[in-house]
Amino acid sequence: MQAPSPLILDSALPEHPISGTIRGISVGLYGDVFLHFRLSQRQDQWFSEFELNRALLGAYASYRDLVGVNLALDTVRSSGSRSYFGIDGDSIVPRVRTAFLEITPLGRWLSLRGGMVPDLLLPVVERAWD
Repeated sequence: MQAPSPLILDSALPEHPISGTIRGISVGLYGDVFLHFRLSQRQDQWFSEFELNRALLGAYASYRDLVGVNLALDTVRSSGSRSYFGIDGDSIVPRVRTAFLEITPLGRWLSLRGGMVPDLLLPVVERAWD
């Protein structure tokens, strides 16, 4: 009988579709992309419009639910809705959204975070995007 692979993909986390565990270390990737495309015809001519509303890419790693790190990159529109060029010639610029270390010595009863931590209302607001 062949030994199982040390990397076991975990599908229990729906918001983190790519994740795995190796010797107590859990790692994962997550992301969201919201696109908008419009095709219209005016005066016998076809016009198309493509817009990237939001893109998010993040990664996390944890050790046995005691300590973990989280890094999330996001895009920000640096110009108005009718502009083509924004900051330094780019209409969309990337930013570091969150980057923090979390220590949970007492499980869910105590959590200590340090770094660029999201505020308490951010997860509630983000559920509106789903």
